[in-house]
Amino acid sequence: MLSTIGSGLRRFRYYRVIGRIHRLRRLVVLLHGVGERWRRGFRAAERGRGFPDELVTGWIGQLRSRSFCVGPALPGETTEALRDYARKQPCYRPGIKERFLISEVRNGHTPRGAPVAVADVVNPPGCPQVSEIVRNPLLAEMAQRYLGYRPRRSVARLFWSPVSRLSDDTRRAAGQTLDFHYDIDACNSFYVYFYLEGGGPSSGAHVVVEGSHGPKPLRMVAGSCFQTEEAVLKAYGADKVTVVAGHPGFCFFEDPACFHKVLAPTEAPRLLMQIRYS
Repeated sequence: MLSTIGSGLRRFRYYRVIGRIHRLRRLVVLLHGVGERWRRGFRAAERGRGFPDELVTGWIGQLRSRSFCVGPALPGETTEALRDYARKQPCYRPGIKERFLISEVRNGHTPRGAPVAVADVVNPPGCPQVSEIVRNPLLAEMAQRYLGYRPRRSVARLFWSPVSRLSDDTRRAAGQTLDFHYDIDACNSFYVYFYLEGGGPSSGAHVVVEGSHGPKPLRMVAGSCFQTEEAVLKAYGADKVTVVAGHPGFCFFEDPACFHKVLAPTEAPRLLMQIRYS
């Protein structure tokens, strides 16, 4: 790999190349799967234990064709426990040396006046319900079936998107992904999302371009992973853009290599839990 030369250059990261090319990512999946079978004697018969195969197979089929699919909703009491934890725990944003409660955010600003469009809850694993969901056998099986091997890592993120009058440029600078993009991770990933508050068109709904996780136009592979709406609609068609709206407890699975974005909350805040298996 290339070394850093001077302060102005970043270290080369191999996955920034591999993560852009669909066939290379699929090759990595194949090699991981072969390696796991060799090391652990993994057999197809070991999969699907305790869950209707047609249910899991149906979800996997939708993911492979549509880039996302709706999953099992959380029970009401679990959703409320997660919301309660997120309200009481301090929040933070990278680059802001300040901890604050979400109730202290006023019109998109922290008590000290810093703009905040996204606020991460401190220590999600400290919530028993978060840890229980991350270890849920059904979610682990979905990740294993989709990735083609047992995930080695699982990371939970719990974060708010408050209502505010911040400009779009300020939102972008504050970490809110209002523009279509695809994720480039260090390894293949499978995402699970739960709306805990909001999740409607005016409360921070997620937007997905169906089928866009597969091979992309060369200009989108060679260029930025962020693309204009005009470029995405031209490449995939307006009929492929889906607003994934739902009520608290709503769950959906996603291949993060698809084009996606978020709608800025204008009427109600959004609280989202994201689990990344990789």
